[in-house]
Amino acid sequence: MIDTDKYTGHTPAPWVIEEGDMEYGETDTIITVTPPMNFVVANGIMRQDAQLIADAPLLLAEVKRLREEKTFLWETYLKESAEVKRLRGLLDVIVDITLKELKIFDDNCPMINIRDLAYKGILWGNKE
Repeated sequence: MIDTDKYTGHTPAPWVIEEGDMEYGETDTIITVTPPMNFVVANGIMRQDAQLIADAPLLLAEVKRLREEKTFLWETYLKESAEVKRLRGLLDVIVDITLKELKIFDDNCPMINIRDLAYKGILWGNKE
């Protein structure tokens, strides 16, 4: 994993590319930061590398955004998983009480799968 803290204080975007022609498909590329900074970050590099360097601040921002989103989604998943477990436990209690109230204890009873039906209804939204 990339330690993004080592980039703290970097020159912010936007960075621009000024291109000039050189031989062999290279470019006399100069990457500068737009005003008020206006200084050279790199020069004499290939166009593709220049674009990658120019996009570095944007890529860093995207990495940070995605990490925050991943953290949020993971925390949400953990909370929802705990809630699902709690609701399943509550459902077990409700089903047990219902079975006792209805005096349904016989394995041959057609309602013996009431717990399965209840779970199916909760998990998939079925109203059977």
